[in-house]
Amino acid sequence: MSPIVVILIEIAVAVAVGTLLQKLRLPGGMLIGAILGIVVLNLGFEIGYAPSWFKRIAQIFTGAYLGCTMTRSEVKEIPKVIGPILLSTVGFFVLCLCCAFGFEKIAGLDTLTSLFCALPGGLTDTPLVAMDMGAQVGIVVAAQLVRAIYGIACLPLVVLAADKVLAPKLGVPSVRERDELEGKRPKPDKAILMMILTLAAATAGAFFGKWLGIPAGAFTFALIFALIFNLKTDKGFAPKPLRRVAQVLSGICIGIRVTRGELATMTKMIPPLIILVIGYTLFCVCMGCLFAKKFHMGLREGMLSVSPAGATEVTLVAADMDVVSSKLLVMHVFRLITAMVLFPQLFRIYLAIRGLG
Repeated sequence: MSPIVVILIEIAVAVAVGTLLQKLRLPGGMLIGAILGIVVLNLGFEIGYAPSWFKRIAQIFTGAYLGCTMTRSEVKEIPKVIGPILLSTVGFFVLCLCCAFGFEKIAGLDTLTSLFCALPGGLTDTPLVAMDMGAQVGIVVAAQLVRAIYGIACLPLVVLAADKVLAPKLGVPSVRERDELEGKRPKPDKAILMMILTLAAATAGAFFGKWLGIPAGAFTFALIFALIFNLKTDKGFAPKPLRRVAQVLSGICIGIRVTRGELATMTKMIPPLIILVIGYTLFCVCMGCLFAKKFHMGLREGMLSVSPAGATEVTLVAADMDVVSSKLLVMHVFRLITAMVLFPQLFRIYLAIRGLG
């Protein structure tokens, strides 16, 4: 079977299964569906091929999309939450190291894979960076899916229960006066041109990062260059279909790497995944209480600001809990960018210190 036919079959399967799970409203449904479809195709029929440019396009598209998530109006909010941002960044990294230790010792995973299993990044973005640095992406995807689903489906209930008990005892409000951004930025004039320019910036960043030769450099600088372009012009534009394409291509790249050995290893992950969930729950509650007491945030807002779910999902869930806050969105966008840009470089330093790099 020719490579072109294989690629067309893989794309068709990835899109079909991904669309199905997307319609079922599974978090990250397009990505997870693409991965599952390709895993079955690869293991069942021994069809597994993805050219290297698949990953590069996925990195460019994802970097462009994330680079457009923070606007000038949100940047103006950063001084108001600089304390919580710094505390949560340090806390997330320490939590990541602690949870990774559990994956390493209990499940017998290598250190790099363990670190990415606990990384508080995006469901689509984390496997891309993990793949670039040589981690076992199938295992990383499984752990990240558990984190994302827990953050969306279960943690809000924990937040409400903790708020009911702790808000009166701490003497802090559950919610504060609404603090909304001006609204979602409309599609810019000449949207196609702005999309092309945004992708051009991300592409230049990807090649620059690849040239530097640092871990995850292509993705990191694609994001940074797109972010700079967006903040400079306030017209950066990356529509959601770009992210869907990135998810399909990422799913194919990841799915062909999932082996029978990795599937067997995943059964050993249940105990460390429980540790991961407990760790994120305690972190969420403790940080939320600290933010409410020291930084004049509502308790629900404080806890949701360090939820391990995605920025978009948390914002939607928060609105249903009477929490509408620009600070919440800024903290999550900053958390995602920090996790995807800073943490992989810190992982490299950590591995070098341990003599594993």
